[in-house]
Amino acid sequence: NLLQALKHAKKTKLPLLIFECYSRLTQENARLGDEDAAVEYAKEAEKVALSNNLWEELAYIYGQFGKLYNLRSSKTEVALKYLLKSDSIYEAHDFAGYRRGFTLSFIGDVYQSFGKLDKAIVYQQQAMAIFKKENNETQQKFTLGKLAFIESKRENYTTAIAYLTDVVNYYKTNGFPIQEANFLVVLSDVYDKNGQKDKALEAGKQAIELTRLHKHDAGLMMALIKQAEVLRETNNLTKSNKLALEAETIALEMDAYDELVEIYDLLYENSESLGNFQQAYSYSKEFRRVSDTLTARENIEKAKELEARYQSEKKEKEIQLLQAENELIEQQKNNQRNLLLAGIGILVLVGIVFFFVYQNRQKTHKKLKELDDFKSKLFANISHEFRTPLTLISGYLQKHLEYRDLQPQDKQELETIYRNSNRLEELVNQMLDLAK
Repeated sequence: NLLQALKHAKKTKLPLLIFECYSRLTQENARLGDEDAAVEYAKEAEKVALSNNLWEELAYIYGQFGKLYNLRSSKTEVALKYLLKSDSIYEAHDFAGYRRGFTLSFIGDVYQSFGKLDKAIVYQQQAMAIFKKENNETQQKFTLGKLAFIESKRENYTTAIAYLTDVVNYYKTNGFPIQEANFLVVLSDVYDKNGQKDKALEAGKQAIELTRLHKHDAGLMMALIKQAEVLRETNNLTKSNKLALEAETIALEMDAYDELVEIYDLLYENSESLGNFQQAYSYSKEFRRVSDTLTARENIEKAKELEARYQSEKKEKEIQLLQAENELIEQQKNNQRNLLLAGIGILVLVGIVFFFVYQNRQKTHKKLKELDDFKSKLFANISHEFRTPLTLISGYLQKHLEYRDLQPQDKQELETIYRNSNRLEELVNQMLDLAK
C-alpha cells in the first residue's frame, strides 16, 4: 500500500507527500527487520527534505537514521552523529514537538549502549518532558520502560520494578499485548537480578502466555530464553531444557544466531548438570559452531563496510580527476577562442593577445602538474598502506621463528611465509622509489 501511495505521491509532485511515503517505508521496513531497505528509503527521504528545504522533515529523518544505525553495533557512532544533527536542527528552530522527543530518546539509547548511563538518563528525561507536554501517554510509558532498563543497569532494582509495573499495567489496560509481554520479560529479568525468583518466574510465565496467544515468535523466543535461565537458577533443569529447546526451534527458523549462542550455552550447562555429558558435548559443539558463524558474519559485514568506503573514496577521486580534465579541455577551448579573436583583431592588439595566450598556457601547465602530483601522491600513499601491515607481519613471524620448541615443519612454513613477506616488502619499497 505504501509503495502504491509513493507512486501516486510522485505524480502530485508534492514534496511533503513524497517525503511522508519514504518516511513511512523507512519505518515499516525497519519493523520487518530489513534494515538495508529502511536505510535506502531514509536516504530518499533525506534527498526530498534537502532539495525542498524541509527542515523539520530533515531533522526527523536524521533521527530515523540514528535509530536504524543504532540497531547495528558497528554503526553506533554513526548513529550518534545523525541524532546530534537532528537535535541541532530542532534546537536552531526552537522546536519542542513530539518528534524531537523521539530524537532525544534515541540519543539516550546510544549513550546507554556506550555505558554512559548518567547521560542516557538525562536524555530520556528530556524526551519524557516533551511527551508530557504533548500529552503523548504511549510514548511516556515507553520512555519510562527505557528508564527502568537504565535503572536496572545501575542496580536500582526497586525503582526499575516500580517503573516497569506501571508500564506493564498501562499496556495491559490499553490492549497492547505484545508491548506488555516485552516489558514483562524485562520485569522478569529485574526480579531475577533482585533475587525475587518467584516473581521473576510469574512475570516470565505471563510473557510466554501472551506471546503464544498472539503468535509473536520473536517475543516468545526472548520470553522462553529468560524463563529457561531463571528455571536453571532455581534448579528446575528439566523444565529449563524444555523451554530452551522450544526457543531453539524458533531461533533456527528466524536465523537468530545471537539468541542461539545463549540457547546452546544454556542447554550445555543444563545437560552437564543433569549428568548427560554426551548431550552436553553435542551442545558445546553447536555453541562453538554458532559462535564461529556469528563472528564470520560480523567479519563479512565489516568487510562490506570497508569495501563500500573504499569504493566511495575511489569514486570521489575519479570525479576530481574528471573535473580537472574537463577544466583543462575547457581551458584549451578558451585558448583557441582567444587565438581566433587575436587572428581577426587589430594588429596593435597582437601583443596583448600573445600575453593572454602565454598566461593561459601557464595555467594549463600548472593544472597538469597538479594532476601529476596528485597521481604520484596517490601511488605513494597506496604503497605506504601496503608496507605497514607487511612490516607487522614480518615482525611477528621473526618473533615466532625465534621460539626454540618450534616444530621443523612449522618452522619451514613460517620461513617460507617470512621470505615471501620480505619479498613483498621489497617490491613495495621499489614502488615507493618509483613514485619518488
